[in-house]
Amino acid sequence: MYIELIENIIKNLINKYKNFLVGYSGGVDSTVLLYSLNKFKKYINIRAIHINHNILYISKKWEKKCIKFCKINKIHLIKKNIYIKNKSNLEHKLRIKRYKIYKKYIKKNEILLTAHHKNDQIETIFLSLKRGCGIKGLIGIKKKKKN
Repeated sequence: MYIELIENIIKNLINKYKNFLVGYSGGVDSTVLLYSLNKFKKYINIRAIHINHNILYISKKWEKKCIKFCKINKIHLIKKNIYIKNKSNLEHKLRIKRYKIYKKYIKKNEILLTAHHKNDQIETIFLSLKRGCGIKGLIGIKKKKKN
């Protein structure tokens, strides 16, 4: 059911765009997105970018998983690392560094795709409200972000 929903969204996207850079963590969300996009690879160009945050003991394992998946599926993978010394406000710092890397590697004619599930959306809203964002905090993760 979810794969069909994702594939319908992709079909609408590829009518308008042909070049995609996928933020690929190796988690279920981004793996399903990349897997689904890959079904259309004769019509589109796909690249993936894995950013290792180096904060969990299994970070290298996730990176290896991404490398293996992309190798099997013949998807070009960009691998980058983030290192943060001061762990306060960690998520915010990682997000800023991650998007700087995305900006550096995305090509002019590419669309960046990231995958999120409903719990990510709810978590984002609660964290924003906790930080005192008020009504603006109710927005959550934007569906589309202009550069």
